[in-house]
Amino acid sequence: MKKTMMNIFIISMLLLSLLPIIVSASAPNIQVSLLNYDPRPAKAGDIVDVRLRIENVGDAEAKNLVIQARPEYPFTPLSEDEKQQSIASLPSFPDRDRSTTVSFKFRIDKDAGEGFHDLEFGYSITKGTSWTTKKFSIETTSRQFAGIYLDKTKLSPGKETDMTFTITNQGSAPLQNLIFSWSEPTGIILPVSTDNTRYIKYVEAGESVPLKYSVLASNNAKPDLYPLELKLEYDIGNANNQSKTSVTTKVGIFVGGETDFDVSFSESAQGQTSLSVANIGSNPALSVTVRVPQQDSFVVQGSPSSIIGNLDKGDYTIVSFQIQPSMGDSRNMTRTRDSAGQQQTARPVQQSQRSNDLRVLIDYTDTTGERKNIEKFVPMQLRSFGNFTGVSAGFRGQRTTQTTSIWGSYVTWLVILLIAGAVYLYFNKDLRKKLLSKLIKK
Repeated sequence: MKKTMMNIFIISMLLLSLLPIIVSASAPNIQVSLLNYDPRPAKAGDIVDVRLRIENVGDAEAKNLVIQARPEYPFTPLSEDEKQQSIASLPSFPDRDRSTTVSFKFRIDKDAGEGFHDLEFGYSITKGTSWTTKKFSIETTSRQFAGIYLDKTKLSPGKETDMTFTITNQGSAPLQNLIFSWSEPTGIILPVSTDNTRYIKYVEAGESVPLKYSVLASNNAKPDLYPLELKLEYDIGNANNQSKTSVTTKVGIFVGGETDFDVSFSESAQGQTSLSVANIGSNPALSVTVRVPQQDSFVVQGSPSSIIGNLDKGDYTIVSFQIQPSMGDSRNMTRTRDSAGQQQTARPVQQSQRSNDLRVLIDYTDTTGERKNIEKFVPMQLRSFGNFTGVSAGFRGQRTTQTTSIWGSYVTWLVILLIAGAVYLYFNKDLRKKLLSKLIKK
């Protein structure tokens, strides 16, 4: 009996000693590994996506598995909610679905230097009561980024123009061995006296380098927005791992815009003064209106404006106005008086004492749709003036003056006739006798 009880005791002890082995053999076993991260190397100032592989290599199912990120400088989670992820169930070996992938995103500090930085994660299958930690090395590189800026938005056809592209290092690391080029696909816009490619050896972080070009838009270019294709290449990476990267972008530049006019005196006839208006610029003008504003030297009778419409480059037209010299005020007048001291019609001072330039305003819409205004001064041709200096031939006969003298008085003519009659009677004796005899008989 004692021997039997001893055997039972020994067997029980053996079972108790084997129990942890049996239990551990059926427990889940979690392994966490770094699958990859993108971009690689991660760039300072950018966002890196870190992917972990979670695998259960044990013989029991893992439930309520928690994966937690524990980032330190230079890593910062995008939000607190993204620091932790949960896996409800992970089957055991040899199930095919015993592994899964989780992803965490972090922003890397813009001042982070080049090198490797540790990123720590913790995981637990006991609802956070017991954690296992693991660290992974993430390679980071300084932020390398360049911006391209253009100082011109408009070009005039046929006109050589200076244009500057500015390359700015907006990153936290220097840029080296830069190659910049630009092109316009249709060939309407081309560089003058040089090619379209420039080379830059080095640009420090935060600095800018201007690249100046002289460009020309075709004289036959239609007003439109043309795309310039820009390309910038530069070295990236560290001294042990150099590679080229390129930035390709587009910028729009408008060919067209403003124009210019020439206004000249054409002729004057029958009270109408004609002006010749020519578009001497390199762009068409839309909705053109010519105006003669109020001014000191000239007065417009009737409408002071004339609508031309559209005027292509190189075209001209004629506009007419009823223009008269300004009469001025009483301080600019001289007056004549007759022998009796009576005031007669006033006459203006000579027009040549004033400006003889006619001020003309031209309103038009340029090819960008913007309303423009140009002021011109048109010399009036004094040599074609009529009876009075300063009066255009178109005004001839419209202005008269009246002057009087002793020879224009009726009293004077009457006195002259009486004197002439007396002289005649004095020298004609026969006539004098006949007149005396008639007076005596009466």
